[in-house]
Amino acid sequence: IVVAAVIAVAFQAASVGSLPEPLGAAVRACALPSLPHEAVGSIIALLLAFRTGQAYDRFWEGRQLWDGVYSATRALVRLTSATARASGQAAGEGEGAAGESAALIVGLTAAYPYALKQHLR
Repeated sequence: IVVAAVIAVAFQAASVGSLPEPLGAAVRACALPSLPHEAVGSIIALLLAFRTGQAYDRFWEGRQLWDGVYSATRALVRLTSATARASGQAAGEGEGAAGESAALIVGLTAAYPYALKQHLR
């Protein structure tokens, strides 16, 4: 960083005219053209914009797929609860064996998204 600061001060002093003429001419002769830097900067900006767009598209696709997993899990829990309630009422036993198996299915279904998340990491 110190070297860059010294070079910047030397170029500034040469442009202002604070340096003796032979030294100022030597400093100005070391200057690089700005066109390559501008061209490379423009190319890098385009590449970064393209990569950012791709990353956002991948993120959004993953978000939609995760929403599908979440929705399917909720639908399965609703279906299990409704089926257990209906079969318990039909048998006249309330919350018997159907309720226990429904609780097991609901617990496993609730654990599935967490297990999937850990598997995908």
